[in-house]
Amino acid sequence: MRKSKVYTGLVAVAFIAIAIYSFQTLQGSPLASGLKGLTPRQALARANEWRYTQPQVSSRVTSKEIVFTFPGDDQEKVPLRKEELVLAVAPYVKQTHA
Repeated sequence: MRKSKVYTGLVAVAFIAIAIYSFQTLQGSPLASGLKGLTPRQALARANEWRYTQPQVSSRVTSKEIVFTFPGDDQEKVPLRKEELVLAVAPYVKQTHA
């Protein structure tokens, strides 16, 4: 009797965990909402901050936008203004990239 209650409890916990994960996946990354309404400069500052505080989020800059990739391969993009240019400088000692 006790074992069946334990199994029932485990199944219920697993079901709840799957439901929460599925809901979060449908909603996208909670971090992505932190990009809404940011200017390109603010988005670059957020990318630099998240480099250390949210290492699971990657970011890159193209000629037209800043692209953030979140766990699960969800992406958010912040368009660059036509009148602005982003120049990235990568100093190195032994190699150019990690």
